[in-house]
Amino acid sequence: MRKFILLLFLSIHLFEIAGYAQSYGLRFSSHEVVQERRTSLNLTPSGPLCFRKDAAISFDLNFVPYKETYFGYVLRLITANNENIDLVYNQKERTFNFLIGESYSRSFAVDSVALFGSWINFTIRFDLQHNEISILVNNKFIGKGPVKSGTPLCTRIFFGTNTFEGFQTVDIPPMNLKNIVIKEDNVIRYHWPLSGDTGNTAIDKVEGKKAEIRNANWIGPKHQN
Repeated sequence: MRKFILLLFLSIHLFEIAGYAQSYGLRFSSHEVVQERRTSLNLTPSGPLCFRKDAAISFDLNFVPYKETYFGYVLRLITANNENIDLVYNQKERTFNFLIGESYSRSFAVDSVALFGSWINFTIRFDLQHNEISILVNNKFIGKGPVKSGTPLCTRIFFGTNTFEGFQTVDIPPMNLKNIVIKEDNVIRYHWPLSGDTGNTAIDKVEGKKAEIRNANWIGPKHQN
């Protein structure tokens, strides 16, 4: 009886921790809805962001459990040279694909328990001196490849779907996203926590830059309910 009570207490405690971990962020409507109702987050609605020194984009991600289809684009960057840099989930292989135009491709797996049960941190780094871009997962180096960046590096940034001409994406995984941080020369330049609970905009905490959201689906109200 004591063992049962202890196990019950631990289960409730872990459930509370999981609920707290999910208490804010943006949830992306995916294959379960028609294309027009899928979620898009555009960090650059007023034009590309430009960097003269090494830059990095990081964010926390997990997948919504109990869905049928997970294939799709997590992130798409579009540089001023019209080169797309993508992070795509391949459901068949259960891997992420990191793609730089047609010149580089790297597939890698992440722990599925963590992917569905906690948050995983992804970081994409631009090395302007060597014209390279690399990806890290939970601060672990995964790979790097060449990019036609130039100086300054200017790029548009989309999570989920996007309608940018010539680079549209409609297939996206059912995912949760929070804590987007952009650094230049290792200094935080923008930070979107995605801690809102209403509306179709997200406000950067450093410079007040607005990001646009289509079909916003905030985690906060779900957690409160």
